[in-house]
Order: sequence, then structure tokens, then C-alpha cells
Amino acid sequence: MHRFVSDERVPLRLIPRLLACALAVFLAQPGNCEKTEKSPDLQGPDLAAEIDHLLGVRQESLSSPESSLQVFARFDGVIRGLVQVEDFETALKLGEKCKELFPKEMRSLALLGWVQGLSGKIEESIETLRASLEGGGDLLPDPDGRYRTEAGTNLAAFLIEAGQYQKAVEHLETIREQNPQLGLPHYLAGLACQQIGDPLGCAKAYAAAFQADESMATSDDYLRYAWANDKLNRKKKSEEALGKAAARFPMTPGVHLNLGLSAEARNATVEAYCEYQMEILVSGEDSPYTERAHSRIDRIQERAGVSPFAEDLPLQVLRYLKFRAIIKDGQDKDGAIQEKADKLLQRIESNENLNYPYIKYLRLERVVERGQFDEAVVALEELVKKYPGQILFEMELAKAYAQIGESTKSSALLENALLTYPHHWKVREVLGPSPRTTEGDQ
Repeated sequence: MHRFVSDERVPLRLIPRLLACALAVFLAQPGNCEKTEKSPDLQGPDLAAEIDHLLGVRQESLSSPESSLQVFARFDGVIRGLVQVEDFETALKLGEKCKELFPKEMRSLALLGWVQGLSGKIEESIETLRASLEGGGDLLPDPDGRYRTEAGTNLAAFLIEAGQYQKAVEHLETIREQNPQLGLPHYLAGLACQQIGDPLGCAKAYAAAFQADESMATSDDYLRYAWANDKLNRKKKSEEALGKAAARFPMTPGVHLNLGLSAEARNATVEAYCEYQMEILVSGEDSPYTERAHSRIDRIQERAGVSPFAEDLPLQVLRYLKFRAIIKDGQDKDGAIQEKADKLLQRIESNENLNYPYIKYLRLERVVERGQFDEAVVALEELVKKYPGQILFEMELAKAYAQIGESTKSSALLENALLTYPHHWKVREVLGPSPRTTEGDQ
């Protein structure tokens, strides 16, 4: 039985966001900076004037190879800048104008094909990029072949977007062999191999991708790598991939979903239960993840209810959460329910399950409520360091900081939360409702 269940993984994300950062990734490679072709950083009226100027360039003004290269560099810089701000409509106009000026040049065709794909014109993009690989370089040379590599990589990405996964894998083979230091081709190959059900190809591609540039990895990349290693019965590598996903992307519901599925498949019921609970906390009650997570939690609790172990942790947590709901509804007038909840939480902690982030969250949430702020700060700082970006821990730490006079640290956490997850229920619980919260935005 496979421990990693692939049919409930997060859906395949679209490629354009990855390609939108291709310039930064590509020029970060050694030797990929052309100072002579660097375009000015234009904004506002200057940018509008530059766009108008470029749209008005005439063929006869390209009197020499030097002037051709200079004009193309201006097109290239402005188009890539427009892509960064997702102004694909203007970028496409400039790309078409650039092709008009340089109709048979590989670099102009490659630039247009890239923009066409990002604009949603996938089939046109594939056709243009294929033509670019047959194009020349008399006016716009590519002596080291890096622009041809970029064009080929973009072609593979849009083949994936069009569902032509096998063609993408075949197309990327040569690019990866010739450019092992580039991460993007390996990531695309791993994605395509996963889509055609090739776990060995997927695992090899992602291993090369992480070696080339692991900073590019998304949570989906780690999940696909875990899937591949699971299919190959590489238990340790699959678990390591899921662990990295949890550490780098603690606010991604699909990560906790797959950690839970993996744990359940190897009969680690308590671990699975805690991951499903984290999935709910991370995604919020209105998320489609939450409904399915509740059904898995109910299944575990039903099994626990008929087991000979009457004090099984899932049942203890279930009772604790019921107590907490009563308290939050203001029905605990004399504090008796809170006393029962605290005793039950102590029993949960005594089960040596504090290694699970969910149990740690339950405990430290209550530590903050009891006013034990110094203890909370020490524990929460460690957790925030271990799980950077985990809003659940960061918001509790912000509350604790505020209570011990560390207002600067508290404000920094709150400001970051507003930038990254402004409508998450935990952020709104601490800061109050936002205008969009009333519309059900979590």
C-alpha cells in the first residue's frame, strides 16, 4: 500500500507565475548579465513615453547590427518589466511590434512566444516558440546559446500548460543535459513526469532541481517529489520531502493533508489526526479542504470510540475542543468547564505528543490565555524559527510580546501577517475583522 496518496493532492498550478520570475532566475546564473544591453528602470510618464517610442520604431531606422541590438534590448527590457507587473496586453503589443521589426530572428520570436503564453495564447505561443528555435541570429546574436535555452525552456512550460507532457519531457532532455546548473528545466521535467505517471523520471528531475536551486521549490514540488519516492518505495526520501514541505510551507493545507494521509497509511493514527486538525486551522472553516478534513477526523474518532483504549488522544482532543467551544460561547459562568478543559489538556500533554505542532498550538494558546507570557515567548520563538511563516504561532507570539512590553517585535509580526495572510481567521481574531471578512474571505 502506498503511504502517499496522490489522488487527494493539491491540483496542478498554472505555469505563468513561475515563468514571470524567469528573468530574475535566468540572469542570476553565472555569466548571464549583459551590461551593454541593460535597459533603464522606467516608470510612469517615462515608461509610457518609451512604449510609444518603441511602437513607432520603423524598419529603416535599424541601419546597423549595433542599432538593431540596441533597439531590441529596449524592447526586451520594457517587455520583461511589463510582465513583472502583469501588464500582458501592453507587453503583447510590444512583442508583436518587435517581431515585425525582426521577423526571422530567434530572440524576437522567443520574446513574443513567451509573452503570448503568459497572455493565455498557449497554442500561438507554442507555434511561435517552435519557430524561434528555427530562427536565425544575424542581427540579434546569441553566441553562448542562453536565449535559445530560455526559449526552449519556455516552450516546454507551455507544452505542459497545453497538456502535452510527454513532448515537454522529451524537449527538456537536451536542455537539462546541457544546462544542469539551471533549476527551471529540472522543475518542469519533474512536473511533466509526474503528470504522465513516471515516478523515476519525476524523482530524478526533482533531485536535480533541488541541487540546482532549491529556493525555487514550491510546496507542490515537494509533494510531487514525495509522491515519486513513495511510488518507488523510498520511504525515507518521501518522508524527508514532506518534512521539508511542512517546514517551508506550514500555511499550505495540502502539505498537512498529505502528511496526514502518509501517517494514516502507516497506521500512525495520532500523527494523522494532528495533521488533519492543522489542515483545518491553516485553511479556515470556509475552505474546501476543511470539509474533507472533518470527514477524515470523524473517521479516526469513530475508530477510537470503539477501540479498547478509552483515553485515545483523538477522543481527548475532541472533548477538549467541545469544552473550548462552550467556553468561547460564554456558557462557562463559574469556570468549571475551563477547569475540566485545563485538566484534560494536561492529560493530552502527558501523552508525550508535544512533538506534533497541533498539540503545541493547543498548549501554547492556553499558556497565553493564562497570562504566562514569558513561558509562551520562549516556546513560541523556537516554533516560529522552526516553522517560519506559520501564522498560528506568529499571532500567539505577537500577543505574548505585546504583554511583556516588546511592542516593536509584536508590531513586526502583525505587519507581516497583514501583508501575507490579511484575511486569515487567526489574523482577524487578533486584529479584528477586515472589510472582506464579511464576504467570507478566509
